[in-house]
Amino acid sequence: MRLALLIGNAAPRLILDALQSMSEPSALVSWAASEWSRSRLRDLFPSVEFVDHWDRLLTESLDGVLVCDVSPEILSAARQLAHRNVRLFILVEAASSPAKLFEFMPVWQEHPHQLIPLYLSGMEQASRLALQQFAERHLGSLWKLEFHRILQGTGSANPLCSLDAIDRMLLQDLHWICETTGFPQHVTMQFSGASESPAEVTILLGGNSTPEIRWTLRSHAGPEAWTLKLIGHDGELEFASQTGRPESLPLPVSMPSSGQPADILDSNEHSVDEARVRDLILQIQHGLSGAAPANTSSSEWLRLVQLAEIGAVAQRSRQRRRTLDVHFGEASERSQFKTQMTALGCGTLLWTMFGMISLLILGNVLDPRDREYRQSAAAGFVLHQEQFETGQSRLTTSGRDSLRQIVTGWSETSPVLILEESPREAAALNQMREQTVLQELTAGGVRNPQGRMVLRPLHGTWFETAMTLAWVLVFSPLVVVLLLQFLILLSRDPALPAGSRTS
Repeated sequence: MRLALLIGNAAPRLILDALQSMSEPSALVSWAASEWSRSRLRDLFPSVEFVDHWDRLLTESLDGVLVCDVSPEILSAARQLAHRNVRLFILVEAASSPAKLFEFMPVWQEHPHQLIPLYLSGMEQASRLALQQFAERHLGSLWKLEFHRILQGTGSANPLCSLDAIDRMLLQDLHWICETTGFPQHVTMQFSGASESPAEVTILLGGNSTPEIRWTLRSHAGPEAWTLKLIGHDGELEFASQTGRPESLPLPVSMPSSGQPADILDSNEHSVDEARVRDLILQIQHGLSGAAPANTSSSEWLRLVQLAEIGAVAQRSRQRRRTLDVHFGEASERSQFKTQMTALGCGTLLWTMFGMISLLILGNVLDPRDREYRQSAAAGFVLHQEQFETGQSRLTTSGRDSLRQIVTGWSETSPVLILEESPREAAALNQMREQTVLQELTAGGVRNPQGRMVLRPLHGTWFETAMTLAWVLVFSPLVVVLLLQFLILLSRDPALPAGSRTS
């Protein structure tokens, strides 16, 4: 067996303990980001082979890679190694928060069978043993599970002060809890004591088809310990970690329906960390054996995403102080694209709505044009200087077309005809242009045109252009989003042939 290690700034102790305890000898290749990690690996594994950069691992023949950090370099290495069909064991505890694990999602989407998460709850085997003995004793159907974990605190330091630490511990325990009882449908999270420094954290999980789950977490000055109680309709069974359980920790005593005291069994004869090491070894060996089908490894990472969603719902439950439902979304590029398009569409609608209101208000307040000019411009009864030949009194082709339309609608509307007076031109030229327009109107059959024509300068002609550009700026994002909606049709899964469907 040939394994590789990708380590960040610190070498995880439990990973090193697991590698030392593995019965099958293995060759170890490692890349570490810090000299301290490299020196510690050399002390524990004198035969370890170090590489200067992670890309050297691409040329090695590897059975698996243990990923012990989340960093840009390690993410790049994971993508390249997965592309070469190397199994990647992602240490869940290595991330500073469960949200950091989502950075591996692009790797999983490209290579769904290569990523295997490693959990360090220490309860993987103990929970199976508890469920097995619960069934052997015929205690009825399981309707409630209570798990109480006590973390080790150092002096005044309270490990529950860090929300990320609570999320990581919950994520570890949710794996075996959901394997035992199924995924919950609603979550409630409660803090006992101050929110910034809680004395105890309680999470209640449940659903119509799942047992009631009560998960609690607190800390004390002694070693880490836990208790597990399985309650059925005909009795209950209780387990506790023996080593590390202080004498002052009372195990709950309850009476089953039969009237006999509950069974209290010590399922773990070693420390909690030793149980974690054993679970870690079994997970690595199971992942390397290839006994599980490929779709199982693909669903393991999807299960991790769903467990992280439960933790996120629990945090929202604490903030809102009420029970919240859990809604699992499909972890795929298609669902992510739809989510992003929905958020983009809502933002675009808000932009358009507020932009329209703002332009309507600003247009009325800042419009420098007078009423006479606005009415004439709306009817098309304005002749600008650009519609005359430069330095001449003759109309251009567009000017003659505009004047012809004015003659046609002269008797159908009442605004005056405004002839723009340019301050750059001589007064005589402006008057000649006015006479030219009067002659054209008279020749077109207009009677007494001078009564409805005025020669004057125009103010605020730029305002109409500015407003047009502003309206384009407001509506163009909405048009782009509507056009992009056609991509949703392209993102639909292609129809499967009838012969490829499985029962």
